[in-house]
Amino acid sequence: MISAGDDGEYYGVQGMTWTDPPILDDPDETRTVAGRRLRLYRDGRRIRIVAWETRRAVYWVSNTLSSSLTNRQMLATAQSLTRLEKAGA
Repeated sequence: MISAGDDGEYYGVQGMTWTDPPILDDPDETRTVAGRRLRLYRDGRRIRIVAWETRRAVYWVSNTLSSSLTNRQMLATAQSLTRLEKAGA
């Protein structure tokens, strides 16, 4: 969980090697941004989850409980994240 700046407002970043978890069924939209194929899941007009898949894993960003991150912020966050290498790898 990462603080969105306001008290009690956190967004999440998740990743796992199970590439088709039920939470990521049926995206509302698929969009390619900076070469990354993003799956968008909406709650009304706000993006609730942005997910993307690599050869080995799936990753996603979840908006705060009150959806305080804008759609632009959600897309920018997903676009900016990179995988860290293991220590000693």
